[in-house]
Amino acid sequence: MSRDQPLCPPPCSFADVCCAPASPEVFEGGNAWEIIRAPGLVLASSPAVQKRIACSYHKDSGTDGKFCPKPGGSKGCVPGCMSNWCLEDGRKWNCCYQPKDLLQMLERQTRETPPGATDVTKMAYGYNELIIDAWPVEDWEALLPHSVVAFFVQPLATPEEKQRARSAHRLYVTDRQLLEKSREVVSRTPLVLYDPRANSAPFRLWDS
Repeated sequence: MSRDQPLCPPPCSFADVCCAPASPEVFEGGNAWEIIRAPGLVLASSPAVQKRIACSYHKDSGTDGKFCPKPGGSKGCVPGCMSNWCLEDGRKWNCCYQPKDLLQMLERQTRETPPGATDVTKMAYGYNELIIDAWPVEDWEALLPHSVVAFFVQPLATPEEKQRARSAHRLYVTDRQLLEKSREVVSRTPLVLYDPRANSAPFRLWDS
């Protein structure tokens, strides 16, 4: 995106979801009266992106409320992350997982929150959270467009959220700065439907 439309505003960390066959759920958004099923990005699994994982949680942990006084964080404070690490000294609660413990996080999610557990009306969420460090903004933007594989929206998303997905994707694939960096990569970045409840082939191209 252009400099006046950053993908991540300061303090610049954001929550992603690590999906797997045993844990296909993603953030849906909304409330008990309306589930909007917000759109999102599919990030590349490249080493450059993996290095940006700051921490993870086996469930929704309210990371949008975990801030640091200094943009980008400081020693002892990482935006979106707790100060205590799970597995350290046997700790299991009031903690987050270090990047190297991603597999252990997923295994715990599978044990405690099986597929299909998401029910916003009951405040039950079946997805995990990965905190991606996008600070400083210039360093994160330098990874584009190779860090983004696709834009996605869920089949049951509200019309407004589907329009948000269309608009964001259109802005991305027509962004002049990104096209100058790699027209081939940008032009083949698709907009897809992601159905976490599909028995097979959860992703398919969306003819929007």
